[in-house]
Amino acid sequence: MGLAKFFKSIGSKKDRDSVVDSPVFKDNWGIVMVRVGMYSGFVVPYANVVWTTAHLPFLFYTAYHCIALDFDFGLFCSTCHYILMMTSVCTSIVNCQVNSHHFEAMVRLLEMDVYKYKDTIDPLTEEIMATEKDTMAKRKKSYSTVMFWLFMAAAGISMIFFPILFKIPDTGEKIDYIHRDLPVVVWYPIDKYSWSGYLWLLFTEYWIAFVIIMVVAGTDITFLCYAEEGVYHLKAVGLTLRYVLRRARFLYKKRYGGDDISHKDPKFHACLKVCLKQSIQHHYEILKYFNHLDRLYFFILLVIVLSSTFMLCISGILFVAENVDMKPKLQFFCYLITLILHTFTFSWYGEIIANTSMDLSGDLYESEWEDCSDVVRRYLLIMQAYVGQPVIISAGGFMAVNLNTFGNVLSSSYSYFNLLSVMMARGNDGN
Repeated sequence: MGLAKFFKSIGSKKDRDSVVDSPVFKDNWGIVMVRVGMYSGFVVPYANVVWTTAHLPFLFYTAYHCIALDFDFGLFCSTCHYILMMTSVCTSIVNCQVNSHHFEAMVRLLEMDVYKYKDTIDPLTEEIMATEKDTMAKRKKSYSTVMFWLFMAAAGISMIFFPILFKIPDTGEKIDYIHRDLPVVVWYPIDKYSWSGYLWLLFTEYWIAFVIIMVVAGTDITFLCYAEEGVYHLKAVGLTLRYVLRRARFLYKKRYGGDDISHKDPKFHACLKVCLKQSIQHHYEILKYFNHLDRLYFFILLVIVLSSTFMLCISGILFVAENVDMKPKLQFFCYLITLILHTFTFSWYGEIIANTSMDLSGDLYESEWEDCSDVVRRYLLIMQAYVGQPVIISAGGFMAVNLNTFGNVLSSSYSYFNLLSVMMARGNDGN
């Protein structure tokens, strides 16, 4: 990608301002994306990326020091966790900036309610759709609020509780320049008693820890909210297909009047075609919506799946290690819970999206087709073949993100854990 294309992909300030002011953006926790630079101007996001990236060499040296010099396996695991989290954070920020046009397209579609059915929705179907939308809004608000406060609790634990916990036994005798009383434990050539340098390091570490928590929260909550919106519209398409004959009769009465309607009447066929056409157009628009969502999270999900597999494997080794005390295990257990929730959120909604999209053919099957003429049945059969394809959210094009993927992450982690355990046991026997 050339520089011109890169800066064009970031979008103009006018476009960003119009999206930020949108009720759709505000209702879907857009404030979190703005605050951490996932969707804002150029300076804040890339300042966070540069700041975080510049910190990585010190973390790599910390990991090397823990294994090669000090053999502190608990601290090594914690350092690996933060290296992967920082990599994921940088990927999320850069990806959201480069693919901001996909995000803006999603917001624009939701501003227009994806698709307007005009006069082909009968009052009963409209009422059912409104009830479904209200249920979605309440569920989305409930889930996103709970998730936000879970991440805030994780921030409090990692930024306040753990630094205090690791500070308690500190006697000050061990001078290795690894600062264990910070939220991100790191080797840095600053003496803890040099207050000018230490205050700078303190600010740096707390800022990085805050950015990590908020970017992860923003990534998860944004996906949750926009997935819920998309799932609602899939269900709305399903409702319009299930009640397509009722809609056609409603449109027939509206256009031609009378209650005596024959399914063999060419006028009824014309009304049915209009109703089916509008459902197809709605389905096409929601496919575009999910394509934007997939492209926005394409590389983010790949990083999340790979890092989750590695960290689950490392956590298993840490928990069974005999030379690691309980404090690192407690710390990593909290990290592990957050990581599993992080991965499960995407897998769960990927599964819901795929299943809901495949349910559309079943909705059409329940559309009173047995009372229809052969001509109408052919329409419905063609439609059923079209709408029955699943909508897939992909992790880098390598795998579909669903509950099977989540199970594969756990299974692969366990396999790698067994392999590394055997290798470590053989190494200890050789020594």
